[in-house]
Amino acid sequence: MNIAILLAAGDGKRLNGEIPKQFIKIKDKPLFVYPLLKLLSSNLIDRIIIVTKAEYRNDVISITKSLNPTKTIEVINGGNTRQDSVYNALKLLKKESIESNTNILIHDSARIFLNDDLITESLSSINKHNAVTVAIKSADTLADINETKINNIINRTKTYKLQTPQTFKFSTILKAHEVAKEKNLSNYTDDTSLVLDIGEDVFIIPGDEKNFKITTQIDLKLAEFLLQ
Repeated sequence: MNIAILLAAGDGKRLNGEIPKQFIKIKDKPLFVYPLLKLLSSNLIDRIIIVTKAEYRNDVISITKSLNPTKTIEVINGGNTRQDSVYNALKLLKKESIESNTNILIHDSARIFLNDDLITESLSSINKHNAVTVAIKSADTLADINETKINNIINRTKTYKLQTPQTFKFSTILKAHEVAKEKNLSNYTDDTSLVLDIGEDVFIIPGDEKNFKITTQIDLKLAEFLLQ
């Protein structure tokens, strides 16, 4: 079974909007609807869990119902951090005694240009590994810094920018989150970091430049342009 977790519980403060960015509309659709539609249309995804802010949960439920989905969609409350939000979804699945080899595909709702190839390649690769993420090579020169002073230049030929989806065996990602909770670690910004910290390998598959995360007003304008 392949289960998708769509994260739509962030504040999106860097966009300086009145509402969280996942609910900003482009062409009359909230941003989170774009990747949701792609997950719904994929014949590889069996079930979808949307994690959102508690105060927007009823709105998300109403929007998803209006899409007349042909597969199960559950909308649950998120946590204070991205890490907490993912863990809320995993705890739900744990209660249901989901099989350990179930594939869990996690995607950020602010990456609205999710495509079939990324879903297909992620789920194909997870059949060979316990953890995979899409990533793209860095085109920029990167530096390790101390405040405003450069310590050294990082070899960009070995540097990648991680994207989502990130896909895991359920047993692997659940263990990673539970270990972090036991150690009271809560500063993780993506799931590959948790998995690496329990000693599991994470493998890379090619990402897509268009699969950028909408974070700033410039990103939003670019997304609007690309959707024209």
